[in-house]
Amino acid sequence: MLDHSVSRILSHLCQVCYLVLLWALFRRWWRTLHQPPSPKKQGQRSLGPTKAPPCPACQAEGEAREETPKPVDPQPRIEQKRGRPRKVDTSSHYCPCKKCRYYGWPGLGNIRANGHPNGGRWRQLECTVCGKCFMETSNTIFFGKRVPAETIWQALKALSEGLDIRSTSRVFDRDP
Repeated sequence: MLDHSVSRILSHLCQVCYLVLLWALFRRWWRTLHQPPSPKKQGQRSLGPTKAPPCPACQAEGEAREETPKPVDPQPRIEQKRGRPRKVDTSSHYCPCKKCRYYGWPGLGNIRANGHPNGGRWRQLECTVCGKCFMETSNTIFFGKRVPAETIWQALKALSEGLDIRSTSRVFDRDP
């Protein structure tokens, strides 16, 4: 009788210890999950992925790139003296070619409209300095889309109001 009660008490004690251990592990996991990231101390090393040192050719190219800074002053505005006056406003576009000296400077007269390729809805633009052609929607959410801009805006409004992606695709009769 005595052996049976002792083994029973020991069994209950083991179960209680097991539950306390589970509670402690769960609490630790919960704290790490909901704890904001601590700021990195000054002497602390990062445990993230390490970056391999560049090869000598890449390092020389990087140094050459650092030596040629972007010009601080804008390039001179280009005035077209021949042909009929331009009707398409291209003042908000700039040349996307990084080698062009007009790269990053919008509204300097170096961009002209070049028609609608393949009868599409977006215009093709051309830099008159370097000859690079690009779409007016490059680097926007409309690039490569055949859907009207108004439909995309309405879908974004529906998504921002809390409609999920599947419901939005059903409302606008489009693929998600």
